[in-house]
Amino acid sequence: MYLVLYPRVSTKKQAEKELSIPEQTREMRAYCAQHGHTEVKIYPEKGASARDDKRPVFRQMIEDLLSGAVKAQGILVYDRSRFFRNLFQAKYYEEKLKKKGIQVLSVTLPTENLDAPFANAFKNFQDTVNQLQSDMNGLYTLGGMKANARKGFFNGGTPPYGYRVQKFQDEKGNIKSKLEVCQEEEGVVQTIFSLYAQGRGAKKVAILLNEEGFRTRQGRKWTKDRVLAILSNSTYKGEYIFNRRDSKTGQEKPEKERIRVPVDPIVDEEIFDLAQEIRKQNAPEVTNPAVSSSPTLLTPLLKCPHCGSTMTLETAKSGRYRYYNCRNFLRGKSCPGLRIPMKMLDKEVPEHLTEKLFSLKRLALLIREFAKDMRGQAKRTKGQEVAIHLAIRDNERKLENIYSLIEQGRVSESNLDERIAQRRNKIRLLQTKLNQLREQRSFSLPPHVFSASFLEKFRSKLRKALYSDPCLAKTYLKFFLTKIVIHGRNVTLVGRKDILTRAIIANDQENLAAVPTAGGVWLPGLDSNQED
Repeated sequence: MYLVLYPRVSTKKQAEKELSIPEQTREMRAYCAQHGHTEVKIYPEKGASARDDKRPVFRQMIEDLLSGAVKAQGILVYDRSRFFRNLFQAKYYEEKLKKKGIQVLSVTLPTENLDAPFANAFKNFQDTVNQLQSDMNGLYTLGGMKANARKGFFNGGTPPYGYRVQKFQDEKGNIKSKLEVCQEEEGVVQTIFSLYAQGRGAKKVAILLNEEGFRTRQGRKWTKDRVLAILSNSTYKGEYIFNRRDSKTGQEKPEKERIRVPVDPIVDEEIFDLAQEIRKQNAPEVTNPAVSSSPTLLTPLLKCPHCGSTMTLETAKSGRYRYYNCRNFLRGKSCPGLRIPMKMLDKEVPEHLTEKLFSLKRLALLIREFAKDMRGQAKRTKGQEVAIHLAIRDNERKLENIYSLIEQGRVSESNLDERIAQRRNKIRLLQTKLNQLREQRSFSLPPHVFSASFLEKFRSKLRKALYSDPCLAKTYLKFFLTKIVIHGRNVTLVGRKDILTRAIIANDQENLAAVPTAGGVWLPGLDSNQED
């Protein structure tokens, strides 16, 4: 029989011990000589796991055999675990090869002289044992890596942007790794969080970074998705998460299986949490399309007091009477429901919003609170400006020292290119941060926003938007309110003060007929979780 040989090792340890490729090859050739087989070609594969078919040499061998590029009647392996450690894929490829008249033979499990039922039974048993062994090895390995992570060590892979791997020997002489802050990338991460917290969206942040000449670790331009990946990574607040996703499926694992490894933070926890809040605020609302397109005014916001589900349209008397009722109740689920006349509630909510919640007194109070917060923010940033200015001077002095050494001929410029680039990059990042703080400190509200006429103008525009067009009214209610909750005969409107204040300050536009957005200029110093 004409055979191709497939020796494989997955680790360096295997290659150095009895399962080395030369040793497997020697055993397979001896097997061929003993049974009268002829070797056609050998496909040695190093450093590839048999848990799947993601093996370049293996795939080439299969392609050669199935296409007829290599003429052979079988594949010879030292052990069936060299072919696969996955029962399903072993059967899949064996059936595929069988249709072309190609067998899979093993030195340690010879089955040529057995009847087909017995041969298949032995193969299935061996493949099951191989997969079990592989699964157990994976379980033991993961357990060791979890223990390693609990001690604060890094288990390998690509470190997050802004960090690098520091290797050292532990007390037993074993080589261990830890994440440490990469100074060349640290400033870029801080700039991303700073810009985003000021109201620049992820796309705008990426544009600004690219305009300043900053690139990713791979030398590519920044994109919106790359910026969002930075903003969502808890490593930057000092918490690296190991075992977050399943390596096979990519799905997130339960919280109890994750290991939180403390690392040096790059940004304060407060600014990280603020970035997460802004992301939630700016993210498109994930809502059932039937709810979003519903003709009813309050459907996206009105919540059932019993189960918390959305309340939607219910009709009676052939549509003559219209009510809000719990979606779960209308679908026959376990909720007693609550029927509320739609006409009454659709009239009361906009009226309360414009006449009570958005009264001139309340709007003026919001503006004053915002101005007070801005003044406090300006005082806090002044000390930061001084510290950054000193850091810029320190880096400029170090850069001047490098140039002085080059002019004196004591060092070659080519030997210091990387250090010069690092210093320039650091100065540029610090200057960018300094400019941002100065811009933030210099921001002040124009006097006219405190006037009664200005605030009345805002109320007038809002009233017009809420009563002139039902679709526009629905959009604005979703913009200013997060939910409407019924408690007996009481109705609670839950909204966000920061979004309302932003809308008031933007009152210079001609009208409010455009669809509102939660983006735009971020108002620092205002608690984004305030509710009214």
